[in-house]
Amino acid sequence: MQTLDNYLKNKSVQTDSQATVEAETLATNWEIYDSMNELTISELENEKAEQTKSLKKGSSHSNTTSTSDSGSSSSSLPEIDFNLDGSQIVSQPLIVMSSKEFLHSLLVIERNVVANIYQSKLASYKELPLLPDPYDTVNDLPEEDQDEEEKEEEEYDQEDKSSDAASVELPEAPAPALTLLWSFSCELTTDCVVTSLSWHKENTDILAVGYDCSAHNMETPGLICVWSLKNVMWPERVIYTRSAVTTLDFSPNQSAHLGVGMMDGTVAIYNAGAGAVQVARKHLEQVCQVSWTKQVLISVSVDGLIKTWTLSPKGLGCSGFKVYLAGTRDGLIHMCSKRYSLETFEKHFHAVNGIEWSPFSPDLFLSGSSDWTVQLWRRDSPSPILGFTSLRMQSMGSAGPRNGRRLNPTEVLSSRHKELTSVQFSPVADTVVVGDSSGEVKVYQLQNFGRDSDGKVVNLEDAI
Repeated sequence: MQTLDNYLKNKSVQTDSQATVEAETLATNWEIYDSMNELTISELENEKAEQTKSLKKGSSHSNTTSTSDSGSSSSSLPEIDFNLDGSQIVSQPLIVMSSKEFLHSLLVIERNVVANIYQSKLASYKELPLLPDPYDTVNDLPEEDQDEEEKEEEEYDQEDKSSDAASVELPEAPAPALTLLWSFSCELTTDCVVTSLSWHKENTDILAVGYDCSAHNMETPGLICVWSLKNVMWPERVIYTRSAVTTLDFSPNQSAHLGVGMMDGTVAIYNAGAGAVQVARKHLEQVCQVSWTKQVLISVSVDGLIKTWTLSPKGLGCSGFKVYLAGTRDGLIHMCSKRYSLETFEKHFHAVNGIEWSPFSPDLFLSGSSDWTVQLWRRDSPSPILGFTSLRMQSMGSAGPRNGRRLNPTEVLSSRHKELTSVQFSPVADTVVVGDSSGEVKVYQLQNFGRDSDGKVVNLEDAI
């Protein structure tokens, strides 16, 4: 069968002419980028809505494949929003923010910011010269004004010298004072009671603080914060304990080991670097003090027991100790061995709060009591060599030796609304840290307290 081709016909169409206008504009790279992002975001939102609908249909009809309205088959779910099982994938910014590299960089930035804020305080603590502030406009005067001020000061000084030449008086020595540098505190320690302080034996920029938070937090009544001078606004390590912390001490050999005594009698050794407990044993009652002697941890408890602990692969084992001093609530000081009481020192008539061996003489030690006295003892003498008394303050720990038998405090630090609970001298700086009942640990600088010209301590035996 043959078909005939139709003949072609020519037709013409007339329309109105379209007006055209020439225009030009300047588009920057970021404007083009923003426009493309807006289109991409809108497309992703539309696609997400479609995929959500198809996901719901697929869950109700598991054996059928979902299709779009146009009849085309649905594409696979985009990985930026959903997994194949329907769970939402964590966005890329969250993955970056939770990475170790990002957190370390954030930590470094935070330390730099805090160090910039407390630059003058930290320099004063380290006895370093202060750096000039580049943004200080007070001293940025024109040279002419500075010259005029210097001339006026010189003329004024010459007049004072000529008028006071007859009566020259030596300036008085500045009075001793305590200057507040900063305080270790954060929202975690609010309304907690500072119970103990311990400086790191190797890195003296690290301070461990024990807290009693049982007044407002019964789930984790104990808290340990490891503070560093690199960031005085937030602790480097935070350790929660099942009982209130009463005492703690860093090990001199294993720098990361932190011995801790608690209210319920627990004795634990924590790894301060990892923030995890290594081992834990218990006394029958509250632990009053823990102290390291080389690789041995000594614990003193209200139950009347003094135990020594050694860390072994099997755990924490109790062992004996040769000679030690123990203060009692009756005011007696016992020098004991593992089995016997070797000597009893009687002078205090109230509880003995602290005993400290002299770092300069192995036979001398100090005892502080609630009877407001500090006694200096010799190991081979049952009576104290010197007794120090203050009529204004109650002795809560150790004190330095003085020649006089009655002492008045050089400087008194008190608080009306807060109870001062613990005190510790810095091992490397002329500062003292003081903890209180509100959870703050304040760092004070000792000013004008005197020091030997050659930097050496006077021999204690000669002073006695």
